Amino acid sequence: MRRAGQFLLHKAAKIIEREHGSSPMFVYIYLDANHFPWDYRLRPDLLPQWKDPGNGPLVDEYLRRQELSAQNYQAFLAQLKLQFRTTRSSWCVTATISRPLAAHPRAGS
Repeated sequence: MRRAGQFLLHKAAKIIEREHGSSPMFVYIYLDANHFPWDYRLRPDLLPQWKDPGNGPLVDEYLRRQELSAQNYQAFLAQLKLQFRTTRSSWCVTATISRPLAAHPRAGS
């Protein structure tokens, strides 16, 4: 079974493969697996070794989902490097992270 977020990253790689040409390409991928609500454990099977650092349930789940996203993103970059290793493309791939818990309307309440 694919990890949360990997499905869309895989689809993005397929789009890049299909649309890739000799000109620059901009692709914006927005994943929402790490967005709140963080009051439940999203797919605990994906990071079974995770130990909550003890910041409180909302913050710990936020951090766990950020770790999942970071792992998915690294796998995506590795896939792109393998997929396009024979082309002379330059890559600039960035990720947008969900807003921090401090910006959550109920933070601190």
